[in-house]
Amino acid sequence: QRQHMSLSSSQDDPVIIRNMTAADIPAVCHVQAACYDPSLHESADVFEARMNFYKSGCFVAEEAESHRIVGYIQSFPWYYDVKVPLHATLKFSDELSHNAYYIHDLAVHPAFRKLRVGASLYQAAHRHALSLRANGSNISTICIVAIVGAVEYWRSRGFSFKHCDNSNTNMALVDDECYGLSAQMYIELGS
Repeated sequence: QRQHMSLSSSQDDPVIIRNMTAADIPAVCHVQAACYDPSLHESADVFEARMNFYKSGCFVAEEAESHRIVGYIQSFPWYYDVKVPLHATLKFSDELSHNAYYIHDLAVHPAFRKLRVGASLYQAAHRHALSLRANGSNISTICIVAIVGAVEYWRSRGFSFKHCDNSNTNMALVDDECYGLSAQMYIELGS
């Protein structure tokens, strides 16, 4: 039996957002392969370790009719100026000590990108971050590392660049040893 939360307003929506399970990992890896250069691929073991690190922040988008996984997001409480390297497994500490909510990865299969699946996945993570803050956490910011092709996507959702003039994308991009050409970005966590 599948338990899920739907973030959409209609019973007829083609995609359901729900928490990720271990059984979803092979399909999540398939979505990753369709979205990213192989140099950015993380192993199934890393996905599962990160999901086990913080299950509440890992969601999948499941096609309602076929139950096929078409997108995912992995997110968790973290620290404002600390990037999480690719392939890193994480150790949990008291979530109340974290001052940011980190989106490690959001990917949507190319065939489903026009259905606002990414926006729904982000909304699930954002709502979770808000609930953490409402329950006493110090989280005030959502942080990401945006790879070069995703910078405009995140800017269109209100994210700004860290450590530079927000109007100059070229100044914000750095050649990171893990992520390649990328930019650290953030958004203040509104209510």
